[in-house]
Amino acid sequence: MVLLTCAAYGQKAHRAPKFAIDSADWITDDLEGSLTFYKNQTKETSLKDKTFADFGIYAAMGKYSINKDTLVITHEYDDNDKQHQVERFKFLVKHLDKQKLVLQPIVNFSRQKLSEEGIDSLAFTDFAGRPRRQEPEYHFENLQYAGDRSFKFKQLSFKPAPGLTVQIDNTGVYYLRGENPLDSLHYGFFKGVLNGDQLDTLNNLLQKSQIRKMRDWPNGRFADNGDEYELAVDYDNGELTVKTDVWPICTHDLLMFLKQSYQKIGLEPIYLNKNVGNKRLLARPMSARANID
Repeated sequence: MVLLTCAAYGQKAHRAPKFAIDSADWITDDLEGSLTFYKNQTKETSLKDKTFADFGIYAAMGKYSINKDTLVITHEYDDNDKQHQVERFKFLVKHLDKQKLVLQPIVNFSRQKLSEEGIDSLAFTDFAGRPRRQEPEYHFENLQYAGDRSFKFKQLSFKPAPGLTVQIDNTGVYYLRGENPLDSLHYGFFKGVLNGDQLDTLNNLLQKSQIRKMRDWPNGRFADNGDEYELAVDYDNGELTVKTDVWPICTHDLLMFLKQSYQKIGLEPIYLNKNVGNKRLLARPMSARANID
């Protein structure tokens, strides 16, 4: 009996702790929704102990609590009549591990002032205006594990700022074109090369961005104050061109890398003809579709 008790205690002592739902950022399978926890923010940050939920008909920032298998998000705001409102969204955690999360909404029809028939027939649209219907479950991936490790890019084009275009191929050869005469430092055509670490980082970020799932991503502006970026990628079995100010959270690190890239590598000007007075500069073109013409 003593030996059995000791053996059982030893197994329990070495058992890995249960994974916590708020220890990660989550993204829905279709990339359109996300669930972000700010558990580790400092005390001075207004987001500390809050979460941002943006999936389906649930879009709210607020404090959260987790009790066994139930997640509750409390969203407080002042309406147009300056009346303070409190909304509580509850979800049953149907599955949870380090890579996958499945939430099922717990709907209180009377509190949400909706009839069961109204909920069943509720139609809504996503940020791009595409029709969606309420789903009984929401499937998420841990952003640290989500990605496409088989993805290989050939070349890409990116506009990090107005008047600037970056081109990069899969060997790390890098071109920058600047069209703003007021930006004398980056006006013209320039060439550089990503070092090995930078190229590895770019490949890793492209894989995490799940480019193949973005092939039908809508173009256009959807926010009055959002930054709009344009990205064109040629890869192993397809191509992607997106110009929008609404990007899935899995692409945020990629966008940051590309936005800062021209400031972090050595660039040399490329002269088409030394005898030309304005010293026009020329970069090697990409495909006709993604060429920075």
